[in-house]
Amino acid sequence: MQTTSANSSGRCAMVQPVFNTVLWIGHLSGHDNDQAGGQVFTSPSDGELHSIRLYADAIPQPGLLRMSFHQFDNGLQKWGAPVAEAEVDVQPEDVRNWISFSLPPVRLAHKQEYGFQVYSADAMIGLGEAAGNSRNPFEAGAAWKTDAANRQGYFYHYFSLAYELVFRV
Repeated sequence: MQTTSANSSGRCAMVQPVFNTVLWIGHLSGHDNDQAGGQVFTSPSDGELHSIRLYADAIPQPGLLRMSFHQFDNGLQKWGAPVAEAEVDVQPEDVRNWISFSLPPVRLAHKQEYGFQVYSADAMIGLGEAAGNSRNPFEAGAAWKTDAANRQGYFYHYFSLAYELVFRV
C-alpha cells in the first residue's frame, strides 16, 4: 500500500496499484451464478471518502457495474449495511483504465475497518487483482469473492484488488 496525491479535488489516501491476475465480476453468459467481489481494508487516516477507483483489465461484456460501501467487522468477518452506493456504465474503451465510482460523502475514521462490494447483473468485467503468498499477505485488508449461490462469500488475505481511495480535501 502506498499514499499518493490524486488531483486538485481530492487526495489519494490509499492505493494498491499492483495487479498480476484478474477477479471476474458480473454475469457470464450461459451461467446461472453472477459473480461479485470486493475488498475490505483498514482506513489509513481520518477523512471524507470521495470516490473509489478500480482497474479494469478486461470488459468482455459492457453494462452497469454497481458498488456498495460498508462498515466491516473484521473479527466476525461481517458486512454492515450499505452506507453509500454508486454505479458506472462500463464500456470496452474503459479497458486498461481506472474506473471511478463517485460516492456521496462518507466519513472514515483512522484504523476503522470498511469495505466495498462490486457486482453486475448484465456486465462482465475483469478487475485487476494482486495475488500474494503466505510470506507476503496484504496487511491492509483482503479481497472478497462470492456468487449468487453463496452471498456470504469468502475472504482472501493473499489477494487484493487494485484500487485507490480518494479523500476530499
